[in-house]
Amino acid sequence: MSSIALLNPLVDIIFKKIFGEDKQTCLAFICAVLAWKQEDIAGLEFEFVDKDLLPFYPEGKQGFLDVLVKFKNGSLVNIEIQFSNQSFYGKRSLFYWSHKYCSQLQSAGKYAELKKVIAIHILREEHFQGYTKMHTKVGACDLETGRHLPQLTDLDIHFIELSKFDNQVTQDTLTQWCLFLKEPNMIIETSNIDESIKRAYEELKKSVKIHRLDQNMKSD
Repeated sequence: MSSIALLNPLVDIIFKKIFGEDKQTCLAFICAVLAWKQEDIAGLEFEFVDKDLLPFYPEGKQGFLDVLVKFKNGSLVNIEIQFSNQSFYGKRSLFYWSHKYCSQLQSAGKYAELKKVIAIHILREEHFQGYTKMHTKVGACDLETGRHLPQLTDLDIHFIELSKFDNQVTQDTLTQWCLFLKEPNMIIETSNIDESIKRAYEELKKSVKIHRLDQNMKSD
């Protein structure tokens, strides 16, 4: 196993550095979670946008997102990292999603103009007790039949619970990303890893050097 002492990529400032600044890395991770194919992303353009959740009224709740991207077609993808266990995290995730969905329209806006909002939540700890799946996909469906409702596909929320990941990498690129996030020193020894993950690993190593330099400057 690699002896390099790496910083934890689940720490928000490190996570934002890796996924919130490099478009290639961010897009590769989004594609892994959403199972988008190469033909799906050909010519796909997006930008990192303002992550503040401004309240809708003077004393309303304000929040700050970790990573928020906006695609050329107007759809949004929010990526959040949660290090500690929060029993209310489900409510928090709905608040984030609904805020970005509602804030798209101005007073004269039309409902037909609303664009899809995709939320990806990476949780270090278990949140859905009784579920063994690492990747939980949440959307709108008929509660009796379980049939998905295409008219409500704008609701698209993903939860990745790393505590349920067994560190076994498969052909699914998402498992490689999960190993990088959970045990970054193990991923570099894995064969045939995705190039974007190699790039993320190198960025993580750079963060170590920056952190050491910062600590040395403070100690001088």
